[in-house]
Amino acid sequence: GILASKLPQNKFTVDSAGTGVITTGSGNITLRANDTGTDKVLYINDVITALGGAVSLTADGNVNQTENITTSTGSISLTSTNANIIMTDTKKSQSTSGGDITYSAGNSIQLSLLNTSGNVNVTATNGSITDVLSTVLLTESANILGNALSLTAKTGIGTSSADIDTTVS
Repeated sequence: GILASKLPQNKFTVDSAGTGVITTGSGNITLRANDTGTDKVLYINDVITALGGAVSLTADGNVNQTENITTSTGSISLTSTNANIIMTDTKKSQSTSGGDITYSAGNSIQLSLLNTSGNVNVTATNGSITDVLSTVLLTESANILGNALSLTAKTGIGTSSADIDTTVS
């Protein structure tokens, strides 16, 4: 389920105590935790699945993704207008029908897995894009699978010890 409230921490949470957010029809999933500041945080603590539409998640603060996001017929867009996108190790965003995946952060992006046969666009406007996959997956599994790829960052993409691995057709 969704726990949505204006708490002292100014957060919006997809709560792990519920069943996540799932559409079974042709609808889109749109969640926005923003106003004119930088303090609204979006926590994805349970799965988000759109069986017939796109997924769009936006916060003016951090977007913390600790569970998978999947769509079977649409695109996925995660935006942190003024802060960071932080993915947990081994969690992924996947469009099984080839929809585009776009991650855009005002600062940095900690990247786990993005998977689509469509296009992937990752932008860290004032920061870096780094790999958070653990040493368990050091078989050089791709962080990003897609048809076309754009990575843009102000202060760096990957590091010498944790590069961003891609499979792009």
